[in-house]
Amino acid sequence: SINGWCYPIVFWCHSDKKNSCRTIIRQIHKRECEIIKWVKRMKKMYLIPVLLSIFIGFVIGKTMCDEYHTTSETKTVFENTTTCPIYYLQYGVYSKEESMKKNVLSLPYYIYQIEEEQYHVYIAVSSREENITKLQEYLTSLGYNTYKKEGVIHNRTVVEKIQTLDEMLSKVEDPKTIGELNQKLLETYEEES
Repeated sequence: SINGWCYPIVFWCHSDKKNSCRTIIRQIHKRECEIIKWVKRMKKMYLIPVLLSIFIGFVIGKTMCDEYHTTSETKTVFENTTTCPIYYLQYGVYSKEESMKKNVLSLPYYIYQIEEEQYHVYIAVSSREENITKLQEYLTSLGYNTYKKEGVIHNRTVVEKIQTLDEMLSKVEDPKTIGELNQKLLETYEEES
């Protein structure tokens, strides 16, 4: 069987020397068979490395994923970088805004939040428990009864400012300075609300 590209040679050979034509056709056919064998061999030669590479890549990838899942503890980005525990000193809880405003007239500074349709009034905020204890002692000496609560703050810039103020608060003992830093802490916290 001779492929289509051999026909012009066969036609040209038809008129003259038949034996030499057949020789040429056999040589072309032999060459064609060698090319086909070479292509089949090359397919096998390239197929094995490609399949081997895919298999090795899968094994390495699987190993790395398994290692990652067994040795690392995953946390969300926000949980790692922007949350901070916060401690409040609650002064009171009021059901109506008018009653809240009447009862906080004597306070030098306060913030409030509406939680479950009630007005929660806070007179101190800190990111450190030892500082909230210091503030509670300071406010008790001024005659304010407070209740300590815990929460979380999410605003990164506010967290950094509060932590800076807390660092200063932990180093002071003067009641006037404690009061001023408490007011700054409340003002900073109010930025997040």
